[in-house]
Amino acid sequence: PAPAPSAAPTLNFNAAPAPAPEPPVPGMPVVAALVKVFTVLDVWKEWEEGIAGQPAVRVLEETWGSRWRPGNGIRVQFCRRKVIWDELLARTASGKSEEEAVAELELLRAGRSLNRLVDELKQRRRRGQGRLRVQFPGVKNMRCLKHLYVTDPRDDKQRILETKGGLLKGSYCWILKNDRFQRFRDDPQSPLLWIKGDLGKGKTMLLCGIIDELEKESAKRLSYFFCQATEAQLSSATGVRAKYDTQEEKLFESINAWVPLTDIFMDMLNDPALEDVVLIVDALDECKTKHSELLDFIFKSPSHIKWIVSSRNHCPDIGPRLRNATHTAKLCLEDIGSTICEAVDAYIRHKVDQLICEENYDDKLRYAVQHYLMSHANGTFLWVALVWKEPADPRVPRQHMLTKLTSFPAGLDQLYERMMEHIINSDDAGLCKQILATVSVVYSPVTLKELISLVESLEEFDQDELKEIIGSCGSFLTLRKGVIYFVHQSAKEYLLDKASNQIVPSGTTDQHHTIFSRSLLVMSRSLRRDMYNLNHPGISIDDVRQPDPNPLASARYSCFYWVDHLSAAVCCLYCAVVLGENIFYENLVASY
Repeated sequence: PAPAPSAAPTLNFNAAPAPAPEPPVPGMPVVAALVKVFTVLDVWKEWEEGIAGQPAVRVLEETWGSRWRPGNGIRVQFCRRKVIWDELLARTASGKSEEEAVAELELLRAGRSLNRLVDELKQRRRRGQGRLRVQFPGVKNMRCLKHLYVTDPRDDKQRILETKGGLLKGSYCWILKNDRFQRFRDDPQSPLLWIKGDLGKGKTMLLCGIIDELEKESAKRLSYFFCQATEAQLSSATGVRAKYDTQEEKLFESINAWVPLTDIFMDMLNDPALEDVVLIVDALDECKTKHSELLDFIFKSPSHIKWIVSSRNHCPDIGPRLRNATHTAKLCLEDIGSTICEAVDAYIRHKVDQLICEENYDDKLRYAVQHYLMSHANGTFLWVALVWKEPADPRVPRQHMLTKLTSFPAGLDQLYERMMEHIINSDDAGLCKQILATVSVVYSPVTLKELISLVESLEEFDQDELKEIIGSCGSFLTLRKGVIYFVHQSAKEYLLDKASNQIVPSGTTDQHHTIFSRSLLVMSRSLRRDMYNLNHPGISIDDVRQPDPNPLASARYSCFYWVDHLSAAVCCLYCAVVLGENIFYENLVASY
């Protein structure tokens, strides 16, 4: 008899199937052919425990079917698109051999599982190996991804596009016709393209456009990362799983994690079946950890792997190495200044047209606004984006728009200086400077609730009032989904390098101490035993559901980063003072 449906047996196609006590299910010659060729382990268990029931899979399960062979103690749960299964049945029914039907799997690949199956089968045959182990994304895969996870570059890209007002094709399409880009794309002897330019030239948005264009090419296998979002980490669930099974999260926590991760990634890149791979790293100069090792990895990558990297012009750590690298296509945006200016002009025209349509302004005002922006942008997207906030502000009367606009100077540093003067002369100057001082030294973007917990003077304000205060911080900050970001890395650099005396006159070390002290206070007020009322210390983390509202919402940043701020402030002996007063012990250690 067939096994109970609730069982999760191990599939072993390597075992010789016992004769069926009843006529075989239609289409079973195909399964029999698969039995002769390869082995699949734990497919059903991984499917049942891992991805079944997830929203994306529910649609899959509605359109995909299953067949199982009774009578031999082996349950075959074979997921496939119905059209593929029907094609296989038609081929065997028309007289083709079982081996021929299996060979034609490659021609019918239309699902991710069959893609992996056929590719791996082909490679195993070349290497003379008869066993094939295929696992669907199950519990261990998901846990592995969770431990490996730092940030999702797709989310970073979406955030960047929303923050900057969207991607205009007219501002990047020039790259598709550029000789050096075309040579890089078409020449197998050109594995690396280095795009460099001064800040604000639109390098990140240019790479976003390249990503969108490459994603349209179905044959391309694309992966990308934006260094300004967080430190870079190379990853692949399929490759990492082999070592992850024995080391689990320790694989990623070690100070030497770079070594096993790069070994795994290099093994993946050396796979001869891997074709048309493009890897993109934006703002390589903002990679503050192991950037030299990352360059070594890029240079050692197989020649068939293509890389696109971007950076600013003056990068003493990486610039000389990229300039001297062989087979590297170099594209300096300053060398094609007229092309960049045309792209910036297209961006300005789009913005002005958008505003005129929404506000119904006359042609005279339209021409004046457009002319001023084009004549002062100097080929800098960032300058236009920052200045544009003024005419786009609905609170600015139409008759004052041009006057407001022309008050902005050309040049980013001059613009930031003018913005800082505006903040200092505003009614919320004190609060704005405290906010800027805090967000300038935190180690990750903070939410509104976290900012309130870190700045004592903000406790009396609700979130709507706080949003207005953040709006008074010039154009240094932007708010997205309750999280505070800098509009650009250069804005943070300006505050720390050229305006630190205005926002943190006592120095950044003192600001780190302030955040550390506030973090201790926040944790002592917020943390208690069993925050989520689990009532049982042995409950699995996978079974924990976050309460709404989350009692840890305001303390999250403090719990993660208090020790980093302590480390940054330790040179002033604040550590000794705090520990000497037993604040740390009484408020944290003794309580928990």
